Amino acid sequence: MAFSADGKLKKVSVSGGAPLTLCDARNSRGGTWTPDGAIIFAPDFSSGLWRVRAAGGVSEELTKPDKEKKEGSHRWPHVLPDGKHIIFTAQHLGKDFNSADIEIVSLETGERKVIHRGGAYGRYLPTGHLVFAREATLFAAPFDL
Repeated sequence: MAFSADGKLKKVSVSGGAPLTLCDARNSRGGTWTPDGAIIFAPDFSSGLWRVRAAGGVSEELTKPDKEKKEGSHRWPHVLPDGKHIIFTAQHLGKDFNSADIEIVSLETGERKVIHRGGAYGRYLPTGHLVFAREATLFAAPFDL
């Protein structure tokens, strides 16, 4: 299980033991495990997404907020079933999360695409739906992987 505490991203075995510090994550804003043993996470309020191996080590930047599009942060990543794509929330400077975009990024190429405008906390359900929050309401929309 991975979690953030004391400004660090950590993990601990579900069967017990001492937590292992993986890397810095000052103000974590979500994370997701990938099938290949990496953790994609948002380390701070105004960061993009980063990747670190579950064994720890140096983390690498995966996405960077686009200043030309006035993006402020990328948050709440969620791995898709293929293990090669992540959906996340792209928040815009000066706007709340009701006006954010839900995007998809390829872990192989880094290519990004907006899949929904106006919402946050996107999650894929095995029923083939994208669920997200907007205006204190949960929405579901058909989503073809």
